[in-house]
Amino acid sequence: MSDPLRVLIVEDLEADALLVERELRRGGFSPVCRRVESAEGMTEALTSEPWDVIISDHGMPGFSAPAALATLQGLKLDVPFIIVSGSIGEELAVDAMRSGAADFILKGSLMKLPAAVTRELRDAAERRTRHETERRLRESEERFRLLVEQVPGITYEAEYDAVFRPIFVSRQILSLSGFQPAQWLSAGDFWTEHIHQEDRARVEGERRRAREAGSPFSSSYRIVGKDGRVNWWQDCAKISPGPAGAPAVFRGVVVDVTEQVRAEETIREVAYHDRLTGLPNRTYFEHLLREEITDALAREGTVAVLSVRPLRFAEVVSTLGARCGDHVASETGRRIRECLPPSPPAIPARWRKRSQRESAAA
Repeated sequence: MSDPLRVLIVEDLEADALLVERELRRGGFSPVCRRVESAEGMTEALTSEPWDVIISDHGMPGFSAPAALATLQGLKLDVPFIIVSGSIGEELAVDAMRSGAADFILKGSLMKLPAAVTRELRDAAERRTRHETERRLRESEERFRLLVEQVPGITYEAEYDAVFRPIFVSRQILSLSGFQPAQWLSAGDFWTEHIHQEDRARVEGERRRAREAGSPFSSSYRIVGKDGRVNWWQDCAKISPGPAGAPAVFRGVVVDVTEQVRAEETIREVAYHDRLTGLPNRTYFEHLLREEITDALAREGTVAVLSVRPLRFAEVVSTLGARCGDHVASETGRRIRECLPPSPPAIPARWRKRSQRESAAA
């Protein structure tokens, strides 16, 4: 038996509300419905109980879908809002969607309602996951900040001419790398040799430019520990030029930012990819299209968009259920991926928080 679907119906006609409830039952839901027809009733319902979805008539005596949507937004609640109307012009429908409505359906096509509800519930779940991930990231960043303030990271001093030679490292480097401090002070370029090979040339270039300019050095890079584990380090140092003919001296602090980097990667994955199909989502598409249009205008070129839509998908969901619809969507995504290059395009770096690591990777 499916979990109850809590539905707030904004409708002045009880008969129409019953039609909505009946269609949801036909779609495989177990709706628990409450009908309201005024701003006061809606506010009371929203503040007293949790709701999975709101289904609203567009026009009612003394109340309307835009007013109901404004009431919802005024309470700062994230609940899918679907408009069901006997007749609504295209312009009004577009305005409603721009104002925050998730979808609109004509009362003569109520069989489409279960599929719309299924889709919006999935999108709402993805938003909650993204918000939770962002909350955890903020907490992680706060813990990281407190840690840096209270517990020193690795402190070091190094000479740098042809190679980067530490002349002092603090004992914390053992717990972060597995190597004893004495190994980092050994002959050769031990530090640089243990930077991940994909980051090594970039870090060496950043060190060299900082030394030549006498400017502070700051870089994020991967380090390969004694056990082969790869962690992200944030390395910041001030540079003191040596006497004539002597190497420059780096005095810096290193902290492990692996957890933060992984959290950022998780957020990007959630924000720009569909959970069900694994394909780039609408947010990704809108960003990419906007950038491609800008580039095309700059070079007087054109942009083409290919739209792929499974035929009669809504009928599959309404007749066979949401689980079957998810299977169709997932299979469609798999087949689309088979037509794409082996490595899907990465999220463009210009959409991400710029850092020296990401700038170089871009």
